[in-house]
Amino acid sequence: MAGNLNCDFPPPAAPVIVPSEIFARTAADYIAQSIQSAGARGHRVTVALSGGTSPRPVYQELARDHRIAWSHVEVFFADERAVTAVSPLSNYRLVSETLGACFSQRPGAIHRMEAERVDLAQAAAEYESILPVELDLLVLGMGEDAVRQRLHRAREMLQADIEGRDGNAVRAAFGFLGRRCNRVVAKVLQRLADHPLMRFEVT
Repeated sequence: MAGNLNCDFPPPAAPVIVPSEIFARTAADYIAQSIQSAGARGHRVTVALSGGTSPRPVYQELARDHRIAWSHVEVFFADERAVTAVSPLSNYRLVSETLGACFSQRPGAIHRMEAERVDLAQAAAEYESILPVELDLLVLGMGEDAVRQRLHRAREMLQADIEGRDGNAVRAAFGFLGRRCNRVVAKVLQRLADHPLMRFEVT
């Protein structure tokens, strides 16, 4: 990827743990302070955002934060689903719905990935070409889809490693076990839900 994260302000030394009821305001406050810090250097502020369910209330809080000089902010995307811009799953749609009013005079400052294109590799290459050399802020998140994806990826890596050493005889042992996968994901999410505090980490 062409973009690099440029942070002159020190990130937290440890994950920030806050009560869930103030998670959105706390996360939005940190993002707002980060944008202010980057803007103090006198150049445009480049931010890469993610989608999903957790960021929505955070972005809604950001939209109400009058400390941010949105006229100097450019928004890119850390990732995007392969859907159209109007799909409920679109990260671009989420950002447009929550922060779009902040860019009413500069709609082009929200740089969308054309993730609905047939040739996604070409679309990704073109998007990479417009990324700034440095990013001032990168917002990432991990929800249910990410937990499930990482579980599958871990299984694939384990299978590839074993097959590389022991041949294909073990392939049958790695048949897709959808119900077990669902149970694992459910237990991970339940452990998080049972914890009295909501955890978020900014790196």
